[in-house]
Amino acid sequence: MPPRSSMNVILEIDRMLRVTKPIPKTTIAKQLGEIALMIKRRSFIVLISDMFSDLDDVMAGLDHLKFAGHNVIVVQPLDTYELEFPFKGTWRFEGLEGEEPLTTQAERMKESYMAQLNQFLGDLSSRCMGSGIDYTLANTKTPLNTVLSEIVLKRQNLSSPSAIARS
Repeated sequence: MPPRSSMNVILEIDRMLRVTKPIPKTTIAKQLGEIALMIKRRSFIVLISDMFSDLDDVMAGLDHLKFAGHNVIVVQPLDTYELEFPFKGTWRFEGLEGEEPLTTQAERMKESYMAQLNQFLGDLSSRCMGSGIDYTLANTKTPLNTVLSEIVLKRQNLSSPSAIARS
């Protein structure tokens, strides 16, 4: 979808998201590179994704956008179950991108899962910060409009004259 400055773009994005079918194993770098070429003016770009992809690939795409002069914000919405892994007993986990199902005792894998998740989240956050990209981890129990409003308020506070005078 080409960039537009009218508010109708929000309705169009909503419509497109409702009819779009997920594609397994996408490369974010390629998609973000294509977006960077489409957008001719310096823009705010908000990427809302679980970011569960190769981190080098993700950062290559985000860095492409930053290099093109865009202001980039990453919002990573994750479910409470992804963030806390509260499962007990035997579970069958279904992959959403073509992975084989996994049946296991959840307690056996919780520690490893949490360690890997926290390592990934920490790496993503620090690499975004290092590239000058705003990063927000959002729990899906918080409505997206609330998360986005908080990001906008934070950015406004950071750019206010009193915030600039304090730095």
